[in-house]
Amino acid sequence: MSRAFGFATALAVIFAIAVAFSCFFTVNQTEQALVLQFGAPVAVVREPGLHTKLPWQGVNYFDRRLLKL
Repeated sequence: MSRAFGFATALAVIFAIAVAFSCFFTVNQTEQALVLQFGAPVAVVREPGLHTKLPWQGVNYFDRRLLKL
């Protein structure tokens, strides 16, 4: 029973780490990001640095130097 508990705990820790890593994204100085939730835009991030999002949200990056509008 102890061995099964250890295996389940290890899987839970790995899953928690994977979810934690999927909640952060970085924006470079020359980029801006569009946060999408199920294909709909949620937020525009123009500041460089580390930002957070929900695990089911996606991020599209655009080069800020090419955008004029």
